[in-house]
Amino acid sequence: MGGMGQNPEKPSVPEVKNAPADKQPVAGQLQDDVADMLATPEKKELTPEDLEKAQNYQTAQLLKLERDKKGTLSNYYLNEQKDKTLYADFRGNERAYWNIGAGDMLPITVRKIKVTDDKGNIREGVRYPTFQDGNVTRRDRVGYYDDDGYIPVFSGYKIDIVEVDEKFANRTELESEEKSFYDETITAAEINDKLEIINDLTSKLIAEVKRENPNMSHKDAMEKAAELAKKKAESATDEEEKKNLELASEHCKKMAEAIANMPDFDINRYLREIASIESGAKGYMARNDRTARQMGVSHMKYAWGKYQFITSTLLDYGVDLRGSSGIDESKVQDFLHNHELQETIMLKYTMKNLTKWQANGTLENLQQNGISIGKALAAAHLGGPGKVRENGTIAGMTDYFGTSGSGYMSRVS
Repeated sequence: MGGMGQNPEKPSVPEVKNAPADKQPVAGQLQDDVADMLATPEKKELTPEDLEKAQNYQTAQLLKLERDKKGTLSNYYLNEQKDKTLYADFRGNERAYWNIGAGDMLPITVRKIKVTDDKGNIREGVRYPTFQDGNVTRRDRVGYYDDDGYIPVFSGYKIDIVEVDEKFANRTELESEEKSFYDETITAAEINDKLEIINDLTSKLIAEVKRENPNMSHKDAMEKAAELAKKKAESATDEEEKKNLELASEHCKKMAEAIANMPDFDINRYLREIASIESGAKGYMARNDRTARQMGVSHMKYAWGKYQFITSTLLDYGVDLRGSSGIDESKVQDFLHNHELQETIMLKYTMKNLTKWQANGTLENLQQNGISIGKALAAAHLGGPGKVRENGTIAGMTDYFGTSGSGYMSRVS
């Protein structure tokens, strides 16, 4: 199933020592203390301008706002209830939904939290970077971790504050470490944000040229898309649009060259093979929610359509099938009957992986390891892009139906 994700590695988590009983805050006081902490002078009713930023800003822009003015992200995306409980609401901003976490929104003094997801599942975790054995210990990003790894926060998740330690406000080592995280993350986010824009443009250009000739080879489509982007750039009046189209044109040329070196890869054949595996004769109308529901699988992992993208992955492409309680059937029907949208999302997902692999050398490493592009893309479709490593190897995986990565890949050229 598209974008199923991957199992996190299990880092060792230091024990968080609670304060002595006589020093513990009375019920509700801890939440009140944190609510006061978040009620900074910047904490205010969101203006229409604020709402526009919260809904539309890219990841790097949001991280810069938080770096320059602490409390901005909590103001945008944390709703405080009367009982001082915090609820995440990313206001329809897909980049924030996927890339902003509790560690970005809560102050450094909040050392332990409890997160309750939209199904009632609970995880408790401590904040990293932290001190362990007298040294600063870091993980992949600023955030909260338990024995199963990083704890993500999505819209509708509840956050309870479990421990606050004011002494961490004066830990210059941790402040410096978190600042370095922000600097690194912002740099990476700027690159990824630009890649997403170019990738989205590229997918639209390819779809446009393929409408004229659906059976055009992917290499030819890339070359035609490069020409179309260049032509559009010449007539563009907006400077940013012009620059993005020029970058898309160059990107299409590079991808056409890369595909020319992949004689074994035919994207049209690949799409047919994935569709055959995922949906078979049901095609665009395929869905697995009934079976998944009986297995106790979260509605965020129900799979839909010809390529069986799961609910959470579709959110990344602007398709929200959720309703007030679970899945909205009318939205499902709209998606299943929109064949062009399904094809566009599959092409975007595929191109996003190819673009990243071409940029970081993964394509070359896959070829050196004798792994076909189709099989690598199939692994990413089943288990998520993280299953294809930069060194050109494929991590093991199994989806919740028991489909193994090796078995799935064997059915793709």
